[in-house]
Amino acid sequence: MRLKVNDVHINYRIDGPDGAPWVTMSNSLATTHRMWDAQMDAFTREYRVLRYDKRGHGQSDVAPGPYSFELLADDVQAPDTETDEEPLPAAGGESSGMPDAGPQDDSATEEVLIGSDVIQDAPSEPVHETAPLLDEGDEPSAA
Repeated sequence: MRLKVNDVHINYRIDGPDGAPWVTMSNSLATTHRMWDAQMDAFTREYRVLRYDKRGHGQSDVAPGPYSFELLADDVQAPDTETDEEPLPAAGGESSGMPDAGPQDDSATEEVLIGSDVIQDAPSEPVHETAPLLDEGDEPSAA
């Protein structure tokens, strides 16, 4: 499903049984929500899983920057404000060593960073300025 969030269409996918606990999985830089495909059989046995393509990735629109953490948090929270879905209580993912902007309220019960370095005092610069560029022909990987 594509929802309009702050004038940009964001691509979301929801899988798993109705009424199950939620987990949100975001993509890394230069990937899409499909980076989690291999884990979906295991996760959707017990969880309702929200995956989405971050701005400028996959089927989500590209918008001019800068992207603030508040803006990225709006992208994560859109399905529970725009649909009849329950709130999304957990988040996972990383961007260039910086935790994703998860919900800015108390709805997130846990956050798991996968393949990330922890930055104690994350810089306040816009996220797009920290993103590395791929050379033409390079293939991103989700390890």
